[in-house]
Amino acid sequence: MSEVDKNKLKRFLVEQALLKDKSSLLSRIIFRKVKQIFGGEVTAMLSASAPISHYHDDETKTRETIDEASWSHTDDVGEWTVNGTLQLIDCSKHIFKLNQGEYIAPEHLEDVYLHSRWISQIFIDGCSTEATVVAIVVPNEEYVRKNFTSTGTKE
Repeated sequence: MSEVDKNKLKRFLVEQALLKDKSSLLSRIIFRKVKQIFGGEVTAMLSASAPISHYHDDETKTRETIDEASWSHTDDVGEWTVNGTLQLIDCSKHIFKLNQGEYIAPEHLEDVYLHSRWISQIFIDGCSTEATVVAIVVPNEEYVRKNFTSTGTKE
């Protein structure tokens, strides 16, 4: 069977699974296998008549985004919910997984902490072999000086 026929078959099976309700046979065969292979985590890929045809004047970016079978790779990461729907978690370039399986989106955490007047800069990182994240925080020196005396008591 040629590669084109395989892609047509895959596309047909996925389209049929999406047309059926989540308890259908095709859905159970395809999506259960996807869950097992990826451990509940998947990378979102789009296929339609034209989700994106190409990047204007950027052939390299076009080849990175759209594969030979016309699937558009979004770099979004999703996980299957209890009711069988796909929930997008984050962009794969800005996410890591801790050793207990928890996904961390450091960019989101950094944005939250930067809303504090006490923090000037923050960098959050982690490792898949550890259970905790590490944050390097630069305090807002002006705000700290303004709110505390040299004895450590609030003015």
